[in-house]
Amino acid sequence: MSEIDSSPVILTFESLDTYPHERSTRWYLFGGIFVLLFAAYGLFDGSWSTTLVALLIGGIYFLLRKQKPRMMNVQITGLGIQIDGTFTPWNLLKSFWIIAGKEHIELHIAPIRLLQPEILLFLNDTNPALVRETLLSFLPERAGMEERFLDSVARILKL
Repeated sequence: MSEIDSSPVILTFESLDTYPHERSTRWYLFGGIFVLLFAAYGLFDGSWSTTLVALLIGGIYFLLRKQKPRMMNVQITGLGIQIDGTFTPWNLLKSFWIIAGKEHIELHIAPIRLLQPEILLFLNDTNPALVRETLLSFLPERAGMEERFLDSVARILKL
């Protein structure tokens, strides 16, 4: 039995891996027009690589976003946080903050390593006060954090 397995679980909850935006046919129509205009600009400019990149990005985005968000199992233990079997010890994490938006409540956990991505979890069915109280035992909270500009743009555009 490893040290991770012997650490008692303090809090367990589930989170979606991405927020499930409801995109209408109109949204896909405007997105397709935007990609085609960008590709047409590449042709007009004589840059076939711009056209190719625009079409590839549009196609890949459509294929990736067509998948339904999946539920992840999250466990907070005395040694760290485990998300769908991937364990991250507390000493590799720097801080956390909770943002309560109109559509969902987000838990952000910042890593110490600069190039490691931030952990984003959705707390819609979980009491954010309980999560906050539990995490304060292990990580400092970043007070006054708000939704970032690019996150706001992505939310508004349903990206």
